[in-house]
Amino acid sequence: MNDVVSRNKLFCNEFNAMVLLEYQDILNLVRRLIEIGDKCIEGRRNQKDFTYEDVCEMFAEAIVDYSKIAYDNVILGHFDTVYMVYRAILENVVCLDIILNDEAEELWKNYVVYSYRNTILKSNGRFHEECLKTLYELYENLKIDKEFYEKGDKGKAYIDKNYGWTYKVNKEFNFKGLCALVNRNDYKDFKFASEFSHGTALHLKIGCSASIDRIIGMLLDIYIGLHRMITMYCWEEAGDEFDYVSEAIEEIFYSYIDETESKQHW
Repeated sequence: MNDVVSRNKLFCNEFNAMVLLEYQDILNLVRRLIEIGDKCIEGRRNQKDFTYEDVCEMFAEAIVDYSKIAYDNVILGHFDTVYMVYRAILENVVCLDIILNDEAEELWKNYVVYSYRNTILKSNGRFHEECLKTLYELYENLKIDKEFYEKGDKGKAYIDKNYGWTYKVNKEFNFKGLCALVNRNDYKDFKFASEFSHGTALHLKIGCSASIDRIIGMLLDIYIGLHRMITMYCWEEAGDEFDYVSEAIEEIFYSYIDETESKQHW
Protein backbone atom coordinates (compact mmCIF):
# COMPACT_ATOMS: atom_id res chain seq x y z
CA MET A 1 0.00 0.00 0.00
CA ASN A 2 1.13 3.55 -0.57
CA ASP A 3 1.56 6.17 2.15
CA VAL A 4 -1.98 7.54 1.74
CA VAL A 5 -3.57 4.16 2.39
CA SER A 6 -1.15 2.19 4.54
CA ARG A 7 -1.70 -0.48 7.16
CA ASN A 8 -0.53 1.77 9.99
CA LYS A 9 -3.38 4.15 9.16
CA LEU A 10 -6.07 1.47 8.99
CA PHE A 11 -7.80 -0.58 11.66
CA CYS A 12 -7.38 -3.76 9.65
CA ASN A 13 -7.37 -7.20 11.26
CA GLU A 14 -3.69 -8.10 10.96
CA PHE A 15 -4.18 -11.77 11.86
CA ASN A 16 -6.91 -12.34 9.28
CA ALA A 17 -4.93 -10.43 6.65
CA MET A 18 -1.80 -12.53 7.31
CA VAL A 19 -3.72 -15.81 6.99
CA LEU A 20 -4.95 -14.67 3.57
CA LEU A 21 -1.39 -14.90 2.22
CA GLU A 22 -2.06 -18.60 1.70
CA TYR A 23 -4.94 -17.84 -0.68
CA GLN A 24 -3.33 -15.66 -3.32
CA ASP A 25 -4.45 -17.84 -6.25
CA ILE A 26 -8.16 -17.66 -5.43
CA LEU A 27 -7.91 -13.97 -4.45
CA ASN A 28 -6.34 -13.12 -7.81
CA LEU A 29 -9.01 -15.08 -9.68
CA VAL A 30 -11.87 -13.34 -7.85
CA ARG A 31 -10.24 -10.00 -8.59
CA ARG A 32 -10.06 -10.92 -12.29
CA LEU A 33 -13.74 -11.84 -12.24
CA ILE A 34 -14.60 -8.43 -10.75
CA GLU A 35 -12.56 -6.75 -13.50
CA ILE A 36 -14.35 -8.82 -16.15
CA GLY A 37 -17.73 -7.72 -14.77
CA ASP A 38 -16.58 -4.11 -14.72
CA LYS A 39 -15.39 -4.32 -18.33
CA CYS A 40 -18.65 -5.94 -19.49
CA ILE A 41 -20.74 -3.15 -18.00
CA GLU A 42 -18.39 -0.49 -19.34
CA GLY A 43 -19.11 -1.80 -22.83
CA ARG A 44 -22.86 -1.32 -22.32
CA ARG A 45 -22.77 1.94 -20.38
CA ASN A 46 -25.60 4.34 -21.23
CA GLN A 47 -26.55 7.88 -20.24
CA LYS A 48 -28.26 6.95 -16.95
CA ASP A 49 -31.68 7.99 -18.17
CA PHE A 50 -35.00 6.44 -17.13
CA THR A 51 -35.06 3.44 -19.49
CA TYR A 52 -35.22 -0.32 -19.02
CA GLU A 53 -31.60 -0.70 -20.12
CA ASP A 54 -30.41 1.99 -17.72
CA VAL A 55 -32.17 0.47 -14.71
CA CYS A 56 -30.74 -2.99 -15.45
CA GLU A 57 -27.29 -1.47 -15.89
CA MET A 58 -27.50 0.40 -12.59
CA PHE A 59 -28.33 -2.82 -10.71
CA ALA A 60 -25.49 -4.66 -12.48
CA GLU A 61 -23.06 -1.84 -11.76
CA ALA A 62 -24.06 -1.86 -8.08
CA ILE A 63 -23.29 -5.59 -7.89
CA VAL A 64 -19.78 -5.00 -9.26
CA ASP A 65 -19.19 -2.00 -6.97
CA TYR A 66 -20.31 -3.91 -3.87
CA SER A 67 -18.12 -6.84 -4.95
CA LYS A 68 -15.13 -4.50 -5.01
CA ILE A 69 -15.96 -3.31 -1.50
CA ALA A 70 -16.37 -6.90 -0.26
CA TYR A 71 -13.08 -7.93 -1.89
CA ASP A 72 -11.20 -4.98 -0.34
CA ASN A 73 -12.54 -5.91 3.10
CA VAL A 74 -11.43 -9.51 2.63
CA ILE A 75 -7.90 -8.19 1.99
CA LEU A 76 -8.09 -6.00 5.11
CA GLY A 77 -9.33 -8.89 7.23
CA HIS A 78 -12.67 -7.20 7.97
CA PHE A 79 -14.63 -10.41 7.49
CA ASP A 80 -17.81 -9.27 9.26
CA THR A 81 -18.02 -6.34 6.86
CA VAL A 82 -17.78 -8.72 3.91
CA TYR A 83 -20.99 -10.43 5.05
CA MET A 84 -22.72 -7.05 5.46
CA VAL A 85 -21.77 -6.10 1.91
CA TYR A 86 -22.77 -9.51 0.57
CA ARG A 87 -26.29 -8.78 1.86
CA ALA A 88 -26.38 -5.78 -0.50
CA ILE A 89 -24.94 -7.85 -3.38
CA LEU A 90 -27.62 -10.50 -2.93
CA GLU A 91 -30.46 -7.98 -2.79
CA ASN A 92 -29.29 -6.34 -6.02
CA VAL A 93 -28.87 -9.73 -7.74
CA VAL A 94 -32.42 -10.78 -6.85
CA CYS A 95 -33.93 -7.45 -7.97
CA LEU A 96 -31.99 -7.50 -11.25
CA ASP A 97 -33.13 -11.07 -11.89
CA ILE A 98 -36.79 -10.10 -11.36
CA ILE A 99 -36.58 -7.06 -13.63
CA LEU A 100 -34.78 -8.98 -16.39
CA ASN A 101 -37.18 -11.94 -16.32
CA ASP A 102 -40.35 -9.85 -16.17
CA GLU A 103 -39.58 -7.31 -18.87
CA ALA A 104 -43.11 -7.63 -20.26
CA GLU A 105 -44.53 -6.41 -16.94
CA GLU A 106 -42.31 -3.31 -17.13
CA LEU A 107 -41.48 -3.58 -13.44
CA TRP A 108 -38.52 -1.30 -14.01
CA LYS A 109 -40.90 1.65 -14.43
CA ASN A 110 -42.51 0.98 -11.07
CA TYR A 111 -39.05 0.63 -9.53
CA VAL A 112 -38.01 4.05 -10.87
CA VAL A 113 -40.97 5.93 -9.41
CA TYR A 114 -40.94 3.83 -6.21
CA SER A 115 -37.27 4.62 -5.59
CA TYR A 116 -37.59 8.28 -6.57
CA ARG A 117 -40.61 8.75 -4.31
CA ASN A 118 -38.90 7.11 -1.33
CA THR A 119 -36.00 9.50 -1.78
CA ILE A 120 -38.05 12.68 -1.91
CA LEU A 121 -40.20 11.65 1.06
CA LYS A 122 -37.02 11.84 3.13
CA SER A 123 -36.28 15.34 1.89
CA ASN A 124 -37.68 18.67 3.03
CA GLY A 125 -37.42 22.35 2.21
CA ARG A 126 -38.10 24.19 -1.00
CA PHE A 127 -37.00 21.31 -3.25
CA HIS A 128 -39.61 18.96 -1.84
CA GLU A 129 -42.51 20.40 -3.83
CA GLU A 130 -40.43 20.54 -7.01
CA CYS A 131 -39.52 16.87 -6.57
CA LEU A 132 -43.16 15.94 -6.05
CA LYS A 133 -44.02 17.72 -9.28
CA THR A 134 -41.31 15.74 -11.07
CA LEU A 135 -42.73 12.54 -9.57
CA TYR A 136 -46.16 13.16 -11.07
CA GLU A 137 -44.52 13.95 -14.39
CA LEU A 138 -42.78 10.57 -14.17
CA TYR A 139 -46.13 8.88 -13.53
CA GLU A 140 -47.39 10.42 -16.74
CA ASN A 141 -44.28 10.01 -18.88
CA LEU A 142 -43.73 6.38 -17.89
CA LYS A 143 -47.46 5.62 -18.12
CA ILE A 144 -47.64 4.25 -14.57
CA ASP A 145 -50.94 2.55 -13.70
CA LYS A 146 -52.87 4.51 -11.09
CA GLU A 147 -53.50 1.32 -9.13
CA PHE A 148 -49.79 1.40 -8.23
CA TYR A 149 -49.64 4.82 -6.59
CA GLU A 150 -53.25 5.52 -5.53
CA LYS A 151 -54.68 4.04 -2.33
CA GLY A 152 -57.12 1.22 -2.84
CA ASP A 153 -60.08 0.07 -0.75
CA LYS A 154 -57.77 -1.79 1.64
CA GLY A 155 -55.66 1.19 2.65
CA LYS A 156 -52.05 1.46 1.50
CA ALA A 157 -51.16 1.96 -2.13
CA TYR A 158 -48.69 -0.55 -3.54
CA ILE A 159 -46.09 2.20 -3.82
CA ASP A 160 -46.22 2.58 -0.01
CA LYS A 161 -45.35 -1.08 0.63
CA ASN A 162 -41.92 -2.64 0.93
CA TYR A 163 -40.86 -3.83 -2.53
CA GLY A 164 -44.25 -2.61 -3.72
CA TRP A 165 -42.85 -2.09 -7.22
CA THR A 166 -43.08 -5.88 -7.70
CA TYR A 167 -46.83 -6.03 -7.02
CA LYS A 168 -47.66 -7.36 -10.49
CA VAL A 169 -45.72 -10.56 -9.86
CA ASN A 170 -45.48 -10.69 -6.05
CA LYS A 171 -48.06 -10.34 -3.28
CA GLU A 172 -45.67 -10.97 -0.39
CA PHE A 173 -44.17 -7.54 0.26
CA ASN A 174 -40.86 -8.48 1.83
CA PHE A 175 -37.54 -9.79 0.59
CA LYS A 176 -38.59 -13.37 1.26
CA GLY A 177 -41.34 -12.87 -1.33
CA LEU A 178 -38.82 -11.60 -3.86
CA CYS A 179 -36.53 -14.57 -3.26
CA ALA A 180 -39.45 -16.94 -3.85
CA LEU A 181 -39.69 -15.52 -7.37
CA VAL A 182 -36.01 -16.24 -8.07
CA ASN A 183 -34.49 -18.78 -5.67
CA ARG A 184 -35.86 -19.57 -2.20
CA ASN A 185 -32.38 -20.43 -0.92
CA ASP A 186 -31.36 -16.80 -1.44
CA TYR A 187 -33.44 -15.85 1.57
CA LYS A 188 -31.50 -18.21 3.84
CA ASP A 189 -28.26 -16.53 2.74
CA PHE A 190 -29.86 -13.12 3.17
CA LYS A 191 -30.96 -13.91 6.74
CA PHE A 192 -27.48 -15.13 7.64
CA ALA A 193 -25.83 -12.00 6.20
CA SER A 194 -28.42 -9.83 7.96
CA GLU A 195 -27.12 -11.00 11.34
CA PHE A 196 -23.89 -9.15 10.60
CA SER A 197 -25.74 -6.05 9.37
CA HIS A 198 -28.00 -5.82 12.42
CA GLY A 199 -25.24 -6.82 14.85
CA THR A 200 -27.69 -8.27 17.39
CA ALA A 201 -26.62 -11.93 17.38
CA LEU A 202 -24.68 -12.92 20.51
CA HIS A 203 -22.33 -15.33 18.74
CA LEU A 204 -21.05 -12.49 16.54
CA LYS A 205 -19.93 -10.53 19.57
CA ILE A 206 -17.62 -13.34 20.68
CA GLY A 207 -15.47 -12.67 17.63
CA CYS A 208 -14.23 -15.05 14.97
CA SER A 209 -10.83 -15.03 13.32
CA ALA A 210 -9.78 -16.39 9.98
CA SER A 211 -10.49 -20.01 9.11
CA ILE A 212 -10.39 -21.94 5.85
CA ASP A 213 -14.18 -22.37 5.87
CA ARG A 214 -14.74 -18.67 6.44
CA ILE A 215 -12.32 -17.48 3.76
CA ILE A 216 -13.55 -19.94 1.14
CA GLY A 217 -17.16 -19.11 2.00
CA MET A 218 -16.66 -15.35 1.61
CA LEU A 219 -14.88 -15.66 -1.72
CA LEU A 220 -17.52 -18.11 -2.92
CA ASP A 221 -20.27 -15.61 -2.05
CA ILE A 222 -18.55 -12.85 -4.05
CA TYR A 223 -18.01 -15.25 -6.94
CA ILE A 224 -21.62 -16.46 -7.01
CA GLY A 225 -23.05 -12.93 -6.99
CA LEU A 226 -20.81 -11.82 -9.86
CA HIS A 227 -21.32 -15.04 -11.82
CA ARG A 228 -25.11 -14.71 -11.59
CA MET A 229 -25.00 -11.07 -12.67
CA ILE A 230 -22.73 -11.73 -15.66
CA THR A 231 -24.54 -14.83 -16.92
CA MET A 232 -27.98 -13.23 -16.81
CA TYR A 233 -27.06 -9.69 -17.85
CA CYS A 234 -23.86 -9.45 -19.92
CA TRP A 235 -22.72 -12.98 -20.74
CA GLU A 236 -22.17 -12.17 -24.43
CA GLU A 237 -19.70 -9.42 -23.52
CA ALA A 238 -17.79 -11.62 -21.05
CA GLY A 239 -16.05 -13.87 -23.59
CA ASP A 240 -13.63 -16.76 -23.10
CA GLU A 241 -11.80 -15.14 -20.18
CA PHE A 242 -14.98 -15.36 -18.09
CA ASP A 243 -15.26 -19.08 -18.81
CA TYR A 244 -11.60 -19.65 -17.94
CA VAL A 245 -11.71 -17.70 -14.66
CA SER A 246 -15.02 -19.27 -13.61
CA GLU A 247 -13.74 -22.78 -14.26
CA ALA A 248 -10.50 -22.06 -12.37
CA ILE A 249 -12.41 -20.70 -9.34
CA GLU A 250 -14.84 -23.62 -9.33
CA GLU A 251 -11.96 -26.10 -9.55
CA ILE A 252 -10.46 -24.63 -6.38
CA PHE A 253 -13.80 -24.69 -4.58
CA TYR A 254 -14.53 -28.30 -5.58
CA SER A 255 -11.03 -29.38 -4.58
CA TYR A 256 -11.61 -27.84 -1.17
CA ILE A 257 -14.97 -29.64 -0.82
CA ASP A 258 -13.42 -32.97 -1.83
CA GLU A 259 -10.59 -32.48 0.66
CA THR A 260 -13.01 -31.58 3.44
CA GLU A 261 -15.23 -34.59 2.78
CA SER A 262 -12.18 -36.84 2.65
CA LYS A 263 -11.07 -35.68 6.11
CA GLN A 264 -14.56 -36.24 7.52
CA HIS A 265 -14.44 -39.91 6.51
CA TRP A 266 -11.33 -40.54 8.61
